[in-house]
Amino acid sequence: MRARFAWMGWVLALAWLASGCSTRLSVVTLEPAPVSFGAADRLSLTDVQARPDVRALVVSEVARQAGNAGWYVVVDRTGERMHLQPQGGDRVAVVGGKAGQQEGEILLQVAVTHWGVNAEVVRDYVEKEFEKDGVKHVKKVARTRRKMAGEVALQVTAAEVDGRAPLLDAEFFGSAVVYDSNDPPDTIAAAAAQDAIARLLATITPRRVRMTIELDDDDDRQERILELAEEGHVEVALGKMEAFAAAHPKSASAMHNLAALLDASGRYAEALPWYDRALASPDFKDYYARNRAGCLRRQAALEALSLVTTAKDLTGPDAMLGRWDGGGTTVRFDQAGTYTWQAQRTCGKPPCPSVVRAGRYEVTNGQIVLIPAKGREEVFLFRVTAGPETLWLKDVATGREWSLPRVE
Repeated sequence: MRARFAWMGWVLALAWLASGCSTRLSVVTLEPAPVSFGAADRLSLTDVQARPDVRALVVSEVARQAGNAGWYVVVDRTGERMHLQPQGGDRVAVVGGKAGQQEGEILLQVAVTHWGVNAEVVRDYVEKEFEKDGVKHVKKVARTRRKMAGEVALQVTAAEVDGRAPLLDAEFFGSAVVYDSNDPPDTIAAAAAQDAIARLLATITPRRVRMTIELDDDDDRQERILELAEEGHVEVALGKMEAFAAAHPKSASAMHNLAALLDASGRYAEALPWYDRALASPDFKDYYARNRAGCLRRQAALEALSLVTTAKDLTGPDAMLGRWDGGGTTVRFDQAGTYTWQAQRTCGKPPCPSVVRAGRYEVTNGQIVLIPAKGREEVFLFRVTAGPETLWLKDVATGREWSLPRVE
């Protein structure tokens, strides 16, 4: 797993926005790509069928654009003589290669089926200002230009670890147009290739989507709770809202705001029943239904991306118990609900000093919330993989990842 992850996790940002008399909670979440590969985050180029210089350009451009998007790590496996062979339907078989396909890896095969530039002379008109007798005028002036249009076509197959190919011989076209340029044709075609690769990656890369959750701030008794959330103490606000809703079981705004805070925390399954209860109240407001629909959409995205669980992953509350160590970081989770996190600092001359944090932790919906004795809470996506057993953590706020083998 990579150490840097540009995406900010499920709830990437929380911000309170004043809008007239209402308060809106802004959340940025991930949505599956148009062609979804779930939680797979490794993109391996197995075969690029093109002349050598074009092959090198495709590999480097896929790596550059995917790196900028921040979801995939790109691996060049074109030297392994690996090929994806159709097996009928949407299935392929992996032929050749030094090592098999790994969990979370997409195998990408690309054939450059067209690479060319068309040149023509075109005539058009531009508006030109001039002044006559102190009055400004505009006239159209004809001009002749040399137009060069680069065109590239890619035929792409992309396969998951189980042999299914959501993309099977799919075509992606790219273009680039320049006028009166002295660039050689291959430079213009390369720009068209960049366009085609951008279209390919847009098809298979999850995207960030900003949504808003409108809160019910009509009840002054809840004002301090909403202020706590506004100050960044969402978990504290959530606890207080739970208590307030229990003390005022007929308050539609309390039920709705509890649902909204659970929703914004990524706890969609818990939020939905509270949305339903708020909608069943005679005091419900129209936007309650919109918020519930948004919650369902976010829950569906979570399931489609499969970041909570896969067939070989463990995300139960006991899965992470024990001590995990790797890359200078040691983490221990106890049954008592406490944790210690020891990280070695970088220094010029080892042994380097370590920083130790400790506190309580909570597990919900495939997430670990670390609650230190001092400082802000931290939220991590996690899973435990077998053979050898390894704890994978991803910081929702920073995108940093850890892969820690079990040591006890």
